[in-house]
Amino acid sequence: MRKAEDQRGHQRRIAEQCDKLSTLVNELLLLAQADTGQVAIRREPFDLAELALETAEMYEPLAEDQGVTLTCCGTAPVLILGDRDRLRQLLSNLVDNAIKFTNKGGQVRIGISLEGSNASVVVTDTGCGIPADRLPHIYDRFYRVDAARSGDGFGLGLSICKWIAEAHHGAIRVVNSSPNGTTFAVTLPTA
Repeated sequence: MRKAEDQRGHQRRIAEQCDKLSTLVNELLLLAQADTGQVAIRREPFDLAELALETAEMYEPLAEDQGVTLTCCGTAPVLILGDRDRLRQLLSNLVDNAIKFTNKGGQVRIGISLEGSNASVVVTDTGCGIPADRLPHIYDRFYRVDAARSGDGFGLGLSICKWIAEAHHGAIRVVNSSPNGTTFAVTLPTA
C-alpha cells in the first residue's frame, strides 16, 4: 500500500514539473515571437471592467485559500479596443503575483477607471512590496525580486505584462511600493 502511495506521489511531482516546464517553454516562445513581431494583437472592442470582474471571480478561490481578501472596484463599463485574451493574461499575472506576495489577512484590490482618453487598471496589494533598488529590474526577463519567495515563477510574467501593455499602445508602471504593499498601474487607450 505504501509503495503505491509513494509512486502516486512521484507521478504527481513529475506531472507538476512537466506543467512548469511547459509553462516556461510557452512563455519563452511568446516573448521570442513578440521580439520578432510574430504575435498578432487583435483589436476588438470590449469592456475592460467586465474583464477585471471576471478575473477577480477567477482568482477568488486562490485568494480565499491564501486568506487574502480580493475586491474589484470601478465596474462601470470602460470600452477599449484590444486583445481580450492578452489583456486577461496581463491582469491575471498581476493579480496572481499580488495574491502570492500578500500575507494571510491582507488585501488585493483591482480598480478600473477612466482618466481622460485612457483606461486605467490598478492592482494594489498589502503584501511585502518591492525594494526601491530592485524596481528598475522588475521587467527584465528571468529577474525575480526575491528568488526564495517567488515560488513557481520564472521571472517572465512582468516582462510579458510589459510587452502586452506596450503592444496595446499603453504602459505599465509601479505607482507605489513599500513594505506595506505594491501598486501596479496599466494605462490603455480607450475605444
